Amino acid sequence: MGKQAKNKAKAKAKSKGAAAKPEEEDKNETEQEQVNHQSAQQLILVHDAMKTIQEHPMFSSIQTDLPLKVQQGGRQEPYDAATATKALKHGSYKASANFFWQNFTWLAAHRIPLNVGQIKQFQKHFFPALEPPQWYPFDVIVAVAPSAPAQDMPEGGWHRLSPAEPVFALLFSIEEAIKKQADDSVLSTWKRLLLTTSFQFEAVAVGEDRYWRASNLREEAAEHGLAVQLSMVQRIFDIATFKMNKESASGTQLSAKKVAALYTEQLKLASNVEKKIRNVGRLHIDSLPPGFEDSGLPAISCPL
Repeated sequence: MGKQAKNKAKAKAKSKGAAAKPEEEDKNETEQEQVNHQSAQQLILVHDAMKTIQEHPMFSSIQTDLPLKVQQGGRQEPYDAATATKALKHGSYKASANFFWQNFTWLAAHRIPLNVGQIKQFQKHFFPALEPPQWYPFDVIVAVAPSAPAQDMPEGGWHRLSPAEPVFALLFSIEEAIKKQADDSVLSTWKRLLLTTSFQFEAVAVGEDRYWRASNLREEAAEHGLAVQLSMVQRIFDIATFKMNKESASGTQLSAKKVAALYTEQLKLASNVEKKIRNVGRLHIDSLPPGFEDSGLPAISCPL
C-alpha cells in the first residue's frame, strides 16, 4: 500500500471514530434522560402521596405538629436545639422528630433511578397499609450545617442522608390506607408513628460530603443485613433445634407440617430468604450432629 493510500485509510478510520463518538454520547444522554424521567415520576408519586395525606383531616396539621414527648406516648425526648449543639460536638445527635421534618424530594444521589420493587417490598414487609407498626423501624439520618448545627429546620426540611426507599414506602402505605378508607384507629396509629420517628442529626457540609455520607450509609445498611442473615445451613440447625426443644418441653412429637406452620405463623422472612427457600423446595440434610437423627427435620416442608 502506497503512502497516499495509507493516509486515506487513516483519515477514513479517524472520521469513522469521530462519528461513533457523538453516537455514543447521544446514547448516554438518552439513558440519563430516561433515568431523570423515572426519578421525576417517582417524586411526583411522592408529592401526590404527601398531598393525599395532608388533605385528610387526621393529618391536616402534620407539617407543623410537634413530635410526641415520652409522657404523650413517644419513645424519645423530642429534638432540642441546645442539647443538639452539645451532642453534635461529638459527631451526632439522636432525638424524636416529626417524620415530615425531612426533605422528601432532596436525594443525595438524584441521578440514580429508585427501585420501585424495593419500595413495594418495604411496604409489604414493614408497612402494610391497614396494619401499621407502632414505630418507624429505622433511624432517619439527616444532615445539618457544621457551622450552625442547632439551626432551625431549613425550608423544605432537613436533607436526608439515609436511604429513601423506606421513607417513600411509608408515605405510599399511609396514602393507601387513606384511599382504602381505613378507620380512625388505623390512621391514628400512622399519625403517632409519624410523630415519634427517631432522627439522627449529623453535621455534614453541603455538596460532595453529603453524597459520600449517604452512599456509605447505604453500604453500611447492606453490610448489617448480610452480617446477621442466617445461611441455609444455620437455618436448618435453627429449625432442628427448635423442634427438639419444643418436643422436649411438651413431651409430644411435632410433625414436620406442624413445625413448618409454627414458623410460617411466627416468622416474617426477608424477601431474599423466601426466594432461596422456594428454590430449595424441601430441606435435605446429608449429615446431622449426634441427637439430630430423629428430629424429623429432613421432612420439614419449606414454604416457611
